[in-house]
Amino acid sequence: MVELIDSVRSFLDARDLGAVGRALEGAFAPHGLGRHTYFTVRSPLVAVGKRPIVTNFPEQWVRRYIECDYDPIDPIIEVATHRLTPFSWTSVVKERRLTRRQARFMDEARECGLKEGITVPIYGLNGDMAVLSAVSGDDRIEVERYIEANRALLHMAALYAHEAVCRISGPAEGEAAHKLHPRELECLLWAAKGKTSWEIGQILKISEGTVNQYFNSAARKLAVNNRLHAVAKAIMLGIIHP
Repeated sequence: MVELIDSVRSFLDARDLGAVGRALEGAFAPHGLGRHTYFTVRSPLVAVGKRPIVTNFPEQWVRRYIECDYDPIDPIIEVATHRLTPFSWTSVVKERRLTRRQARFMDEARECGLKEGITVPIYGLNGDMAVLSAVSGDDRIEVERYIEANRALLHMAALYAHEAVCRISGPAEGEAAHKLHPRELECLLWAAKGKTSWEIGQILKISEGTVNQYFNSAARKLAVNNRLHAVAKAIMLGIIHP
């Protein structure tokens, strides 16, 4: 599809999340899917306190979603974590036994104008995951046919959107690797592999206190608050590869 192919070029050129949103709108709106949302489920970005979201969903729905803490019971996300291919919202309602709260969730989405949608699960590097949904306010739209005709292109557009969001949302300090001492890098790498400060000290033949000093200095250089965030950010930057 021309719109999806053109959107790939737009994702590559995107320099902010607004540009990603415009690319998503250009890809799906011409086909009656005028609403979209990209939502990070898990990634190193979440570990360092960021959760990128690109959406033009109605403000009323976004506010209600946050206030009611719908994330844990959202059936679309639940299904996406067990799927590899695009699926329709209709299939979720038809094929799964929703809880009473999940059924109400879907009804409320429809009341806010989100009546039929397509969701694409996205799996990236380091075990990260996101979901991309394109949604219509018209429940008569033939989304199953759309999915079958454009499955490969939907995946391609979703992956490029994910790459753009990760690139834009990542820290600007790409030179951070050059600021870290080799020992700091070694400590972060061993921590990423699950080693404690004492164990790292034994491996590197330095004291546990010295290991903790390296963690503290690495955290300062990476502009994070603790060891966990330092490890997550180092992975996100590609500084270490556990």
